[in-house]
Amino acid sequence: MLQELKERRKEQALNKLKDDKFYNSELKMSDEDIKKVLKFGELNPIIFDFIKKYNENFGDYNFRLFTNLHDLHIYINHYDENAPQGYFQNNKLYLSTRYGEDYDPNDKTILHTLYRELLHVATFDPKKKGNNYGFCKQVGRINFAGQTLDDGYTELLTNRYFSDVKIPGFYKITKYAENVERLVGKNKMKEAYFTGDLYSIQEGLGDYLEDPLEFIINVDKGIVDPNEVLDGIKEKKLKKIKR
Repeated sequence: MLQELKERRKEQALNKLKDDKFYNSELKMSDEDIKKVLKFGELNPIIFDFIKKYNENFGDYNFRLFTNLHDLHIYINHYDENAPQGYFQNNKLYLSTRYGEDYDPNDKTILHTLYRELLHVATFDPKKKGNNYGFCKQVGRINFAGQTLDDGYTELLTNRYFSDVKIPGFYKITKYAENVERLVGKNKMKEAYFTGDLYSIQEGLGDYLEDPLEFIINVDKGIVDPNEVLDGIKEKKLKKIKR
């Protein structure tokens, strides 16, 4: 019954794609399709290259990326030590140059940050209230679940497919994402990320944890070290979360 429901949801999603004017039979964006959405000035060549790589690796999940690019706004600010070098919110992407310098297209750290934030663009669901994207889901009116997992997996994909730059401070959450991917499966992790299906991750972790959602939320709150919990898990079994 559950499998039938999942298949029906996939079919409905595919039919929605077919009804959209930007859909093509191979779920790929042509060069001409890409050029139609590029309106970012000096960033156009970089974003063009990103989309080409994205098509090669995630072509089955390009609908949200292509749709969101139409309404995306990118702002380049001078460096602020109190703000992250890049962040994405409500289809607005913010980049900060380093040390008050002008934007440098050859700065690999900024390029890496842009690639990472564009993955957020690719998973953002503008139809839902709140900042829902990837594994980051609103729970209740205020709280979000999955923010840390989303950031870690986004960084993991950025390193795996777009950039070899290692950003200080991301190691722990990237390892968290790698651990979850190891337990739930690479393909399931990728599909859940690009379709915004945090429930599938909860379901996969349910083979190992008593309350996966509580675990995910507690990681977000900094109450639980995810790698201390997940590193030792080698086979399916229930493991109590240390409080």
